[in-house]
Amino acid sequence: MRQARFGVLWLMGLTAAGGCYTAARKTDSPVLAQEGFRVALLGVDCFDGQGTSLATDHDLDVQLQIDNPTRSILKLSTGKVQLAVGDYRANPALSETYLVQRNESLSVHLHFAHPATCADSFALDFAHAFSVERRLIALGELHLVPR
Repeated sequence: MRQARFGVLWLMGLTAAGGCYTAARKTDSPVLAQEGFRVALLGVDCFDGQGTSLATDHDLDVQLQIDNPTRSILKLSTGKVQLAVGDYRANPALSETYLVQRNESLSVHLHFAHPATCADSFALDFAHAFSVERRLIALGELHLVPR
């Protein structure tokens, strides 16, 4: 498990080396849990191969901010986040576990492969991804249209 401060350092290095995040064309971000936890979409990087010879390559990268304004330590298991587009479901390419400390925030990068175009509507399902002391946190889906 990684502490939030180490996750942020890792993310900063990854972001500097990788994609270019832009605002989604449409989103219902942020989503809130009853306990006060908040997940906001900071940016997206979507590639669907349109207009290139790579028409079979489809990737969606999302950058999320998780805010924990509570007195509890929030656990995020990224491998349990699901991307939904139509009937298609996928988990991130990399599964990691983060701890978001009391009254702290954490930025997280998730990478998904998908069969859709970037103009389609996507949903991030967090149903089993967040927990506090082994208790799952109910959090709605975050919907977005990348471009």
